[in-house]
Amino acid sequence: MTGFGRTTGFGWTTGFGWTTNLVAIAVLLAAACATPGPVSLDDLRPGQSVRASLSAAADGEFITRQLIRQVGGSIEVRTALDSTPVRLRLLELERLQVIRGRARPKGSLIGAFAGGIGGIVIGMACQARCTENESGKRYYAPIAGFAIGAPIGALVGVVLAPLRWVDVRIR
Repeated sequence: MTGFGRTTGFGWTTGFGWTTNLVAIAVLLAAACATPGPVSLDDLRPGQSVRASLSAAADGEFITRQLIRQVGGSIEVRTALDSTPVRLRLLELERLQVIRGRARPKGSLIGAFAGGIGGIVIGMACQARCTENESGKRYYAPIAGFAIGAPIGALVGVVLAPLRWVDVRIR
């Protein structure tokens, strides 16, 4: 096995080996995929929460509303289900944002599932490297991989996919 460090009873090498590199690459790829970019007006759907800053407001304060629909060069929003809709002209808006991402519990579950599966795969790869003398221990490698991978995946899922406001291209 390449890398450095001492070999444990499971045939794993402590230190920076191929497993650490694989995990680092997976985390970096997940971070790159999870960062939302600007959104187009065409991507907006009725019922989404939107946040708008009007050009006339001196302090740049945002108002948060629920999108009803797009009408020509404006959007209709409301604060509650029973309130009267308000039409905001896109030309009057300084900034428009929509909420993207997923709730923390959902991100945690997705991350735990992905981390657990990844841990099992890494555990199976380590299992194949066990010698005949370690055959009794080799069956624990996928279980240990899952036990380590699932909590790490859950933490990564919570950190990488929170709900956040993303700018909408209005011009």
